[in-house]
Amino acid sequence: MTGITNPTEEYFKDGLWGWDGTQWRKLGLALWYYEPYSEDLSGTATGSSYVARSTTVPTGFVYIVNAASVGNFTRAAEYAEIRLYTDTDAMIYLVQVISPALYQPAIFTGNLVLSPGWTIYLRVDGCAVDDTILAGVAGYKVKIT
Repeated sequence: MTGITNPTEEYFKDGLWGWDGTQWRKLGLALWYYEPYSEDLSGTATGSSYVARSTTVPTGFVYIVNAASVGNFTRAAEYAEIRLYTDTDAMIYLVQVISPALYQPAIFTGNLVLSPGWTIYLRVDGCAVDDTILAGVAGYKVKIT
């Protein structure tokens, strides 16, 4: 017998088919939660600017970023920003804060999907040597199977 009742048929292969209520259809790309993702990109300023860049998303993964922030916690800065860089180095501004007050970070929240080769860039201008910069990103990793 052919069809969904025959376990040798393609329908049963690796769970890649789903019932939509009317017929069996081949499912899309399987994505699975893998583990939490976070990077502490904090540090001490060595000059008038502090720049940090997240690690590059590796092949076989997609990172979902739910939050990113950067701020000078020693003095009021001149400028703070968070950018996204694609694998082709195309740049997208996510947040810009001009003249943030002391303890006021630039903050991104949402659901940002980072493909392989993409990174998050964080920057604060108007620093002095030894200023404390708090920066980081958080979300989760999805393994592409």
